[in-house]
Amino acid sequence: MDALIDQSQRSPTAARRPRSFPHGIGSATPPRHSSVAWGVLIAFGLYLSLNGYRSLEGDQAYRLPLLVDRQDATIYAADPFVRAFDAFNPHTGYLTLLDLTSRVIGLSGALLFWFSLTFLTTAWAIARLGRLACGAGVGD
Repeated sequence: MDALIDQSQRSPTAARRPRSFPHGIGSATPPRHSSVAWGVLIAFGLYLSLNGYRSLEGDQAYRLPLLVDRQDATIYAADPFVRAFDAFNPHTGYLTLLDLTSRVIGLSGALLFWFSLTFLTTAWAIARLGRLACGAGVGD
């Protein structure tokens, strides 16, 4: 059968490719979605193991009084910082999502949920951009 194939049609590297490793180094086949998902989850686990999860500090510290004021307006009724956001609040969307979620699973659970969701989504997007930059197809 090989004798019927013109030698000019043969790939010079076809004979050198190992047939038992279809997804090996240099393969044009992109990794499966499950391997990307595992990589993202491992990155998340490593991040939490090395850095830990810090709740109620950083940018959360100044947004939480705004959330508590949405849930009970009497607590921060005289606070000038909270009252400064009465006319215009750029955090309305964030506070609405956090308010709805915290009523169901509690404030700490809601903060962890949204942190995890945004971390995993960002890591997945970076992996996707990497696949696209390396020549993998758009539908992969």
